[in-house]
Amino acid sequence: MSDSAAELLSDLRQLRRKVRRDRHGYWLPLLLFAALILLAPLCYWALSAHYVSDPIPFTAMEIGSTPWHGGDSVAVWYWTIGLILCVGASVWWYHRRGLATGVEGRLGGYFLLAAAVPVALMFGGQLFELIVWSNYDISLYSRPEIIAPIVIGAVIVSGTAAFVGTRWKRLWVSAIAVVGLSAVVAFSAIAVFLLHGLVPLLIIAAALAVLAWLERSPLLAVIAVLFGVATAHANVSGLGRLLELDAEWRLLLDAAPPAAVLMIGGVIALVRSRRAAE
Repeated sequence: MSDSAAELLSDLRQLRRKVRRDRHGYWLPLLLFAALILLAPLCYWALSAHYVSDPIPFTAMEIGSTPWHGGDSVAVWYWTIGLILCVGASVWWYHRRGLATGVEGRLGGYFLLAAAVPVALMFGGQLFELIVWSNYDISLYSRPEIIAPIVIGAVIVSGTAAFVGTRWKRLWVSAIAVVGLSAVVAFSAIAVFLLHGLVPLLIIAAALAVLAWLERSPLLAVIAVLFGVATAHANVSGLGRLLELDAEWRLLLDAAPPAAVLMIGGVIALVRSRRAAE
């Protein structure tokens, strides 16, 4: 009897692992985000957008309006529209893949991410800037000491709510609402700096971390960590700045390592997915 129970548990574990493998489809989001990053230099060059790459922490600067207005607003809109399209395409892809394989997990987390990112990017960053600008006559763009605690606090609240919702199922709906609100706050704060360097990649890093948790994928977790490290390096120093290149080439070299991580990771994930399907 004990042998039968052990075999049953072993079969159940193998079946669970197979279901998770069949559900994995993160290779497409990785390649989409990689393409978005690699196309950024072309967008900046074609539209003569200014690549602001002063090292973090930002030096105090005076601007007459928010980064959403003026000649360089094209850079903000490139990242905003690009991120929204990539996240939306990823959610559509998971839904389609689930229908095709017959293994469709909970899509609540994916839809939550798909809703939080566009709301924060389209409205949150502007709202933060306008409130502070109208009341204190300063720009949050040059005040990272205000934004950083907001982002950190939102991440802590979101992580705590996700843990509570996972641990106590009856609180799942309330936890999801808190996670969604916290995600909007965090992404809105990051959106203030969309014009600066490669800060938009921080949103991709956060999205990959959430996706790794939803997928329960060790490979994607490793890719997310490596991408986070490459993104931090690109924003703090960057290859282009280390080599003292012009702004046009600096953007290309700064964006190359994070894009390479996603491209290589996406190819590896695609190969593994095809092998698992055979």
